[in-house]
Formats: sequence, structure tokens, C-alpha cells
Amino acid sequence: MLFSSLIFLQLFLPLTLALYYGVGLLPGRSKAQIRHARNNVLLIASLVFYGFSGLKYLLLMMAVILLNFAGGFLVAGDAFTDRERKRNLIVVVVLNLGILFYFKYFNMFRDIWQSLERLFGSEPEAFTRIILPVGISFYIFQALSYVIDVYRGDTPRQRNFWTFALYISCFPQLIAGPIVQYSDVARQLTRRKENEAQFAEGIRRFLYGLGKKVIIANTMAEITDQIWALDLSHIGAGLAWAGGLTYLFQLYYDFSGYSDMAIGLGKMFGLDFMENFRYPYISGSITEYWRRNHISLGAWFRKYVYFPLGGSRVSQQRMILNLVVVFFLTGVWHGANWTFFFWGLYHVMWLILEKLYLNRWLEKNKARGWGFLNRIYAFLVLFVSLIFFRANSLGDAFTFIGQLFGRRTVDETLLSFLTWRRALVFVLGAIGLGYLQEFGGKWLKKLNGATRGIAEKIYLLLVLILCLILLTNDNYNPFIYFQF
Repeated sequence: MLFSSLIFLQLFLPLTLALYYGVGLLPGRSKAQIRHARNNVLLIASLVFYGFSGLKYLLLMMAVILLNFAGGFLVAGDAFTDRERKRNLIVVVVLNLGILFYFKYFNMFRDIWQSLERLFGSEPEAFTRIILPVGISFYIFQALSYVIDVYRGDTPRQRNFWTFALYISCFPQLIAGPIVQYSDVARQLTRRKENEAQFAEGIRRFLYGLGKKVIIANTMAEITDQIWALDLSHIGAGLAWAGGLTYLFQLYYDFSGYSDMAIGLGKMFGLDFMENFRYPYISGSITEYWRRNHISLGAWFRKYVYFPLGGSRVSQQRMILNLVVVFFLTGVWHGANWTFFFWGLYHVMWLILEKLYLNRWLEKNKARGWGFLNRIYAFLVLFVSLIFFRANSLGDAFTFIGQLFGRRTVDETLLSFLTWRRALVFVLGAIGLGYLQEFGGKWLKKLNGATRGIAEKIYLLLVLILCLILLTNDNYNPFIYFQF
């Protein structure tokens, strides 16, 4: 079930909110009893929500919950020696990663094995391909954060199984993040306080995200999929640049829109989740980009991989190795394809170049007032990286990059894919990347607060109406991060 589906918007969300707040109206209940009842409603709703992806995947998630709830006891400091705790931690982490590896990478390694069999003259046996459970990368990482934090003593072990189950399965951020670390929400799970202002902010944030997803991302997906379905060796430079830019818009508005909806939903239920995007495409360097993009994933890798390896407080050679490890794993996390591995290593290459050489040039540009050159540099680097992110193979990616410079003859033109609606949405997408918000923010703040508030309410109402019309009339509603 997608947040941007009609069944979610018209049935699941209103019913869940009604039950969640309705239990607080029952007479004779203490605050603690109301909180307990609301947690139960949210947990049941989350299990139903995930159950739409299939009963067997719901059972798998419950198995992960049981494993890590028990893991919290096995690594806690009050029952075992330090040596036993460390051994138990290794076992729990390996089991979690083993589950993730099996579902995410079995097909890839089975394909490699079949290729080797053909190479040596054997006919490979057919095998049933594994279907990736929705959101498994997100909830496995959340489970790992709990076990590791308990082991480190950063947070006490959760003794209530159902509260822990809610942490893992909470539907607002279950299938696409933000990746919530247990220590950030442990107190909220049992002591949060809902209020009208927070609920209103949640609606506002949800509608902004819904507009990003339905109006911009879905429209850009139409163009992107049509262009990438062509013979990539026979598209011209104009079509190649269009296919790259529309995919950049699709990916950003798809994922940041979904994150906005998740953060908004969290606020409706009294939960505060961390920001996941801060206009990454206005960055002046790749280093800055990773401070602004998929922030929860970057925070997870810094806390649980980069810092334990020594971070940047080591020799330059070791620091470079640490970065390579982190970004290789970041690529691996995103998918079982050589393109994702290359994408991760491509990013770390530019990060290393910045740390060793380019930062001096970037700082000089800032000092001279030429910061726009930094942004052009970063945008072009990121543009190329997303070609590897989108391509089905490394061969397709390099072919597409070659077409950016018109290497082959042209079979299709950009005009074949443009309509007035698509052109308008493309302009809206370009505006929403953050440049207007950064440079026009001061001007917008000068508007009268009441006037700005009324204008925003009218805008969000129109966004909701338009989204419902589009969802009713068009079933094309993909979500990229379901594959992760």
C-alpha cells in the first residue's frame, strides 16, 4: 500500500486516525491507559498496512522483531559477561545481515553462478527467483540500531515486546524511512504528547509530500521510463539530457516526497522523525550533498560503520579506506546490481578528490563570490552518478553517458515526449530543487504572516484536489525505493 494510493488516503488513514484518537475519548481511562491503547491501535494498523504486501512478508518482519527483541536481552549488560555480550552481538548482527543478504542478493549471486556454469560448458539448473520484501533494508537497519545501542549502553533494553514491535513496524516510516534509530524515539514510544499544532503541521507536511510524489515524481517517471525503454545507442544528446534530468527529478521528488509524507504522518500520531532531505541539489560539493541527501542513511552509516572504523581521526590513508568501505556498503545497501556498487564507488572517488585536492579550489571560489561554479560542478557530478543508479547494467550506463554528447544517430526527438502538462511539471520540478527557496526565502518571509498562512492553505487544498483527480484518472503511481 502506497501513501499516495486512494485506498490509503480515503480509507486506511482516516480510519486509523479515528480509532487512534477515538480510544482517548473513552471514559474512565488514565493517561497511561490511553497511551497504551493508542500504541495498540498504531501497532495493529502498522501490521495491517504491511500485511498488504503479503502475509509471508508480514511473518518475516515479525520474525525479525522476535530475533532482535531477544537480541536486546542477549547483549544487555545485566545478564551476561562482556565477552558473552560481544559474542551474542556478533550472532544477532550476522543473523540480521544474513536475512537481508538472502532476500536482497541471492538472485544476483545465483545469476553469477549460472554464468560461470555456462562459461565452463555446463547447463545451469533453473531456480525460483526470490522476491524482495518491501522495506526490508529499512527495518533491518532499524533493528540493528536497537541491538547495537543496547550493547553499547546508549539506551536501555526495551522490556515490552509490543512497544518494540511498534518501533520496527510503525507504518509511517516502515517501508521507505527515514531510518529511525531507537535511541531517537525510545521515549516517544511511551511518553509522547499529541497536540493540535503538531497535528496541523503533520497535515501540512504530508500534503507537501503528496504533491511532490503525485504531481511531479509520477509525471517525471512517465517521461523517464519512456526514454530509457528506447534503444539507448540511438538517442540524441537532447533526449539523453532530458532522460537524465527527468530521472533526477523523479528520484528526488519520489523519495523526498515520501519522506515528507512519513514525517507528516508521524506528527499526526505525536512522533517526531528526523529530516531526510535538505535541498541536496543546491550543494556546492559532494561532501555537502551527503549532508543534505538521505540524511538518516548517512547518519546510520556514520554512527555504526564510519566512526567505529576510526572516522577521520586516523591517518589519511586509513580515512580514505574508511570512506571506501562506507560508500561501497551504501551502494550494496541500495541494490543487488553492479551499477549500485559502481555508484557508491563513484561517489567516494569524488569525496576523496575533494578532501585531497578540490576543497582548496572550492573554497577559493566561495571567497571570490563564484560559488555558482561549485554548484555547477556538484550538479554535473551528481547528474552522471544517477545514470548509473538508473541503468540496468554498466554497459547501458556508459552508452547513455556517451549519448549525452551526441555520439550516435538520432531515432527520437525530445518533442515526441513533451506535452504542456509535462513541460509545466518539469518547470515546477526545477523550481522546487531549492534555488528559489534559498534565494527567495527572505522575500517570502516579508509577506504578512496571516496572508502567507491563507495562501498556503489554499495552495495545499488545491494540491490535495489535484492529487486525488490524478490518482483517480491515472493508475501510474510507481515508487522507486520499494526495491530497496
